[in-house]
Amino acid sequence: MSEVESRPISWLWDRWLARGKIHLLGGHAGEGKSLLTAAIAAQMSSGSELPDGKGVSPVRTLFLLAEDDVADTVKPRLELHAARMESIFFIEAVREIDRPKAIFSLRRHLQLLEEAIREYGIDVLIIDPLSAFLQGSERNSEEVRDLLTPLADLAALDRRRSTRHHTHRQADRDESQTASTTTGSYCVRAKSRGCLDASS
Repeated sequence: MSEVESRPISWLWDRWLARGKIHLLGGHAGEGKSLLTAAIAAQMSSGSELPDGKGVSPVRTLFLLAEDDVADTVKPRLELHAARMESIFFIEAVREIDRPKAIFSLRRHLQLLEEAIREYGIDVLIIDPLSAFLQGSERNSEEVRDLLTPLADLAALDRRRSTRHHTHRQADRDESQTASTTTGSYCVRAKSRGCLDASS
């Protein structure tokens, strides 16, 4: 440890969203995870006051989407909170040689994601929901770790950036088990700097 230089955490949103780290927002379906995230992304895009009364410098956000339609769901939510639209971007699919609209894969398309982040100067990456991009591996801790480690490394490359995921909590488990049931693998929470519950 003698060669390691200590450094303080750099906060994008003080005490809530750390730069260069993965964060997790979990909860049951229908609890408003995507709505909450859109509201926060909108407020951060213009540097508006956040839910705790604090403000941030305007940031640029990239949504990686698998469920909500951009035109009739995501953008109206952003408009509702007066988002600065030129600071918000999205990816729904990628173009491959044999498929014009392939589902984004954390395993195959991470380089494309990195290129988009650098091209648009992204500060915050929102993956909604994370389970849709784990390729059925959400219950396999080793596979989840293999998928999330490069993503965490990508966030850490530039400490100005933060990554936020949505996961669905299983409805048939007790609240005391939330930590282990957010996506089915403990590794998802273990890789996260902060974990929030939308039902709180």
